[in-house]
Amino acid sequence: MKKLVTMKRLAIGIAVLVVVAAGALFVFGLGGGNDQDDGAATTLPPVNTGDLVEADAIVVPVRSADLSLPGAGRVAELLVAVGARVEAGQVLIRLDAEQEAAALAEAEAALASARARLAQLRATQAEEEADEEEARPVKLAEAEAALASARARLAQLRATQAEEEADEEETRPVKLAAARTAVIDAQQVLEDAEDISGITEEAQDSASASQRDLDNAGRDLIVARLDGNAKIAAAQESYDEAKEGYHDVYAKWLGITLSEEDLNQDPDALFEAWGLDLEEVFDRANPAFTGPAVVNEPSTVWNELVVSSWAGDNTLDRTCGDGELSPGQVCIEREFDDAWDDFDQAEDSLESTRAGVATAAARAENAVIEAERELEDAQMVLEDLQTERPFLDIALAEKQLAAAELEVTKLERGR
Repeated sequence: MKKLVTMKRLAIGIAVLVVVAAGALFVFGLGGGNDQDDGAATTLPPVNTGDLVEADAIVVPVRSADLSLPGAGRVAELLVAVGARVEAGQVLIRLDAEQEAAALAEAEAALASARARLAQLRATQAEEEADEEEARPVKLAEAEAALASARARLAQLRATQAEEEADEEETRPVKLAAARTAVIDAQQVLEDAEDISGITEEAQDSASASQRDLDNAGRDLIVARLDGNAKIAAAQESYDEAKEGYHDVYAKWLGITLSEEDLNQDPDALFEAWGLDLEEVFDRANPAFTGPAVVNEPSTVWNELVVSSWAGDNTLDRTCGDGELSPGQVCIEREFDDAWDDFDQAEDSLESTRAGVATAAARAENAVIEAERELEDAQMVLEDLQTERPFLDIALAEKQLAAAELEVTKLERGR
């Protein structure tokens, strides 16, 4: 029994060796040199070992590798077939080298251009160095000449300065005396300027006051004219109303339209001129009103038709009698007299208003003229002060005095 088991184990081992040998033959024989794994296992036919064991197996390569190219490109030539044996370093695929060749040519052209530019720069540098070397003696001579000229100029300036200092020292006493005199003169000018400044300020105040008076007078004149125009307009309106009322009373009672000449006469004068007696004209027993029909008489100024229209009015009183009227009575004569009084007073008021307005306007105009004269006088005084002594300005005098004192200080210190 033990022997049988041993034989079975030996048979299984032999079968495994056969399978392994077959797999190795496939990898190193059929696919030798190709390290790329095709991603699928190879299925082998069953191995018959006789009566002992039958088993299925899958052979996988011991080593595999993924192939890749260093760059993208179009494959121009495939040099091996699938399953061929290859060696290390063997060329398997050739790519189309057209693009690489163009890039190489461009790079070579750029290199050639850079080398030419370098050679040109080196040649230019050499020429400039040669020119610089050739011009150096001339530039050196020019620099030495400029240095000599500057030294000579410096010596001349120092000599001139020494002479001026000697002259300054010699003339200092005279200049100092003149400077002190200038200080005294400047002090006097300042005092005069301060005196004249007060007078000028007064003249300026006077001119300003005159200007204000003129402005006020101008405003008063405007106000007087506006106020006068308003008063005249009001008086004219009252006159027009009274005039119309005087016209209306004649038209109302007598049917008469007054002329401009009639307006200058009172009712008594007009009635006398017309031969009109209110008592007779408005008498109800007047023959002109007792006939079958009232007729307007051309020989009379008044209109009988209008007069007769009032004949039946019992409230009328022709001449007012003793002046006392009963309630509801109307006095014809008084209406004429009242209308005349209103018109006469309105006319007098209009004339007096015009006269008053003219007087006020004349007074305001005279005030303007007087203010203008005073302003002109003040301006003339101010102009005279500024023309006669225009230099008497306090600020300027103070500056001149300060400058004179500074000059004295410098001379006293020997500067």
